[in-house]
Amino acid sequence: MADNGEKKTSETNHPSENTTNDNQMTNQDQTQTGIPDDKKRKIRIHLQLIKKIRIIKI
Repeated sequence: MADNGEKKTSETNHPSENTTNDNQMTNQDQTQTGIPDDKKRKIRIHLQLIKKIRIIKI
């Protein structure tokens, strides 16, 4: 029974890790393109809100 509990916790942790990795990749892509700092700040705020919403849903 303890093994099943550990597997469930690891499965719930993986989606949040994947979303953070995806967001980091998008931030790197945006820095390579010539996007102004104001848009970068707005995009970062949106990504943070998306992370919060996903965490609440889980």
